[in-house]
Amino acid sequence: MTRWCSARRSLTVTALAFAVGAAGCTRVYEDDGSTSGTTTSVPPPIVGKVGTPVTFGGVSATVVAISKFDQSPSGTPRIKVTMRSENLIASDRHNPRLRLACDETSREGLWSVGSTWESEGLLSVNTILQGEAILSFPAKAANPNYPVAKCTNATLRMVLKDRSIGAEQLATFPVSAETITESIQAERGLKLPLPTSSS
Repeated sequence: MTRWCSARRSLTVTALAFAVGAAGCTRVYEDDGSTSGTTTSVPPPIVGKVGTPVTFGGVSATVVAISKFDQSPSGTPRIKVTMRSENLIASDRHNPRLRLACDETSREGLWSVGSTWESEGLLSVNTILQGEAILSFPAKAANPNYPVAKCTNATLRMVLKDRSIGAEQLATFPVSAETITESIQAERGLKLPLPTSSS
């Protein structure tokens, strides 16, 4: 089953490259008694590539595109990440966690209402989800009521989890300075999600 959801702006999706990623293992996860009691290798963080799937824990996730988006109604800059995720096994999984990181703060920018692809949302058996995740700039470290004014070395952080063993795979994707600048300069958008018109 494939579901495609688009935000209120039209978007042309380029062809996706489908290659199974593999990574070496260097760290060891010790079982806490909640699983079978085995010792499980955990892959180190990897640098992801836009258009190339990252596979871990029965989920294949692809960052299709990263682009600017409207600011929130309160003036917080945001980016838009076009995502594709697929459940590869015969049990329910979850989408990866998406966050935006900047040098200016240890906090991370979060998934926003109005997205059509849900960070850590349910990914049922035999399901492929495609959509857009809207991520806000992170809050200031000293004042979480306000976002950072700039975002140096912006990085998209995608975490795939294997909840059966408590392990995870981190993949990072650089966000271009141009995308960040365009997001900071973008106009404020309407409150999302937009109301649907009655027939």
